[in-house]
Amino acid sequence: MVAPIPGVDVAELVTPFGVQPRRAAGPSGYAPVPVPPGLTAEDFLAALAADPRTARVQPSARIEGARRPGATAAYASYQWHLDAAGVDAADAETWDFSAYTVAVIDTGVAYEDHSEGGLDYVAARTLSGSAFVSPYDFVNGDRHANDDNGHGTHITSLIASTGDILGVAPLATIMPLKVLDADAAGTEADLVDAIHHAVDNGADVINLSLSFSADYVPSEAMQVALEAAWNADIPVLAAAGNAGLDQATWPAASPLVLGVGASWLDSRGRLEIADYTNLGPALTLVAPGGRVDDDADGDGYADGLLAESFAAGAPGETGLWFQAGSSQATALATAATLHLLDAGLTEPAEVRTALQRGGQGVRDGGRGVPAEDLVGLDVDGATRQVGHPNCCTSDHLYAMVMPYLDPVSTTQARPAAVVSVVDEQGNPDTSRLKEVRVSIHGADGVTVESCRLRGAGECVVTGDAVDLTGADGDAAALGWWFTVDAVENRREHTLQPVMPASRVRDGLVAFAEALDDEALLDDAVLLWAWDDEVDGVLGRVSASYFLVEEGVRVATRPQAVLLTPAVLDDVTDEDTVEIDLSASGLTTDTLSLIAFSRLQLRASGLTTDTLSFADLSFFCLDASGLTTDTLSLRFAAHDLYTLTGSGLTTDTLSFSGNVLRLDDGSCVDCDLSGYALDNRLASGGWVEENAYGGASILRAAGLTSFATQGSDARSGSPALLTTLTQ
Repeated sequence: MVAPIPGVDVAELVTPFGVQPRRAAGPSGYAPVPVPPGLTAEDFLAALAADPRTARVQPSARIEGARRPGATAAYASYQWHLDAAGVDAADAETWDFSAYTVAVIDTGVAYEDHSEGGLDYVAARTLSGSAFVSPYDFVNGDRHANDDNGHGTHITSLIASTGDILGVAPLATIMPLKVLDADAAGTEADLVDAIHHAVDNGADVINLSLSFSADYVPSEAMQVALEAAWNADIPVLAAAGNAGLDQATWPAASPLVLGVGASWLDSRGRLEIADYTNLGPALTLVAPGGRVDDDADGDGYADGLLAESFAAGAPGETGLWFQAGSSQATALATAATLHLLDAGLTEPAEVRTALQRGGQGVRDGGRGVPAEDLVGLDVDGATRQVGHPNCCTSDHLYAMVMPYLDPVSTTQARPAAVVSVVDEQGNPDTSRLKEVRVSIHGADGVTVESCRLRGAGECVVTGDAVDLTGADGDAAALGWWFTVDAVENRREHTLQPVMPASRVRDGLVAFAEALDDEALLDDAVLLWAWDDEVDGVLGRVSASYFLVEEGVRVATRPQAVLLTPAVLDDVTDEDTVEIDLSASGLTTDTLSLIAFSRLQLRASGLTTDTLSFADLSFFCLDASGLTTDTLSLRFAAHDLYTLTGSGLTTDTLSFSGNVLRLDDGSCVDCDLSGYALDNRLASGGWVEENAYGGASILRAAGLTSFATQGSDARSGSPALLTTLTQ
């Protein structure tokens, strides 16, 4: 995915490599470009990144449809999923959702009679009552978004069909957008531009019955696209994926997306969690997704969802097909969303609340799922919620997470994190909020842990203990990735996603100001380093590093990475260089001489601040050695800065300052205008390409105070240098 600087055509950048862009740059500003023969993707990325005409460049991840294959059926009366999803078929005969447009971003839709590329396409009969607007084929670069796989047509039929079979939102207007090819595979670049296309062309709802792989890390482009839909009040619904994981894949895992898992009928005809669906507290609900290997209701057909489609690669003859998967479940939830919009809801957060509060029970199915995660789609129940006073208002919640390594013995430790949750006003609400769900990703997989919020809105979540030494007796190189997925609402028994936040105090503002003056954080990421020590709040902690991400992006849940020191052993130089801050501070020339070295900043004057550092130290390094590890989270080609010290001993892990909401960069009850910190937030943070933004310093160093009165940490103030150097 290549974005040139203004005035430069992408072709100018890539023609010397013997390739051409697949198409011109789309709404995201990126153009998809194939990797040249004879070059690795990494070498091609590096070469483009080194070209001053390149503004941004990043890999384009693969996506695929979340369907499980099924078989044909001759009759249209076996739509068991309608009753299971709370749809009254008798009432549905009178429904007309033509006023609402659903963008189906998929393999295309059988919406027109057309011939192209040796294939004849025919329009689906059950979709003949729907209008089709603003189609586009991002795979082939034309305006004929015809389906050559069958997946997108099946999804659209479940949403909008009339006649032989019934969609949950009949006659809905459809915007067919093709991003998946005949094999139901596609690229991130096409998906990003399709989302922008849907937003720009008036979609009311976006259906994404597709998913990335489990190790996908969301790009800045992906996040911006989802934010565009969220800011336009367009609900985006996405499939959880069909790998049977305990975590939903992206884009369903984003807090800006209503993630949908799948249920099926058990042997007694009751809904239970399907064994193939991905799960996790990041999901909004589960909906009937069915199965194609069993006939639990005994009607003579497999319990897939019946809709119009065709055999893959044969779009010239459609029929009625049973298919199953979280893709199909998502289609039902998307159609239900139109009912809620028609009832008067206007925002995605309202839709999520109504779907959860009006949901029905679903059996666990042996998956070990907490009861609060078992919310099943009930179209009628969700619609009735809209009539209740204050039914669907949903204030945003904000979470801060700070990980550490908790020693269990001299040879073992367990990953842990303190989590703090506040409302939009920066206040904890433990009368309403109960538990926090945190996913801990490690070398052995993912575990979902819970901790109960206390009076201050904080709790500690811990993972399994691990050995700190490897089989060879050396220190083990270990890493964990924490994600704050959701908070349980004790009154409504629902799970609510959380947005990222930080704490800000005047010491942090001063520190950020000084670093900004010297451009120390340009293209850099800041880590915090724990030493082996006894902390005044946590007790003994083991040596480790952590990074809390992400920049001023709202599309990702609060996340943090925890690393043992051995992870960085091969990429750091421990030579110590002392710098005198009392003159003009650190210069760029000085930094260039000590890259890959440890820097000691003598700042004993900070001991009266809540930083309380006897030593303030950090080191920078090129993190290319981490790129083969999924925990690296795209650190490649960026410096890392690490702060060390025992400044947390008198502070409850930085959770007592003013709340800085990172979705919009606003500070609750304080004003950052005129500070470098505010400027960095407004411009997207310190690292703008393929990595972390300003929040990496905000939350990693969020252990300092911001005073609303009397602060003299503004740029150019002599008191600033005094604060840092006296």
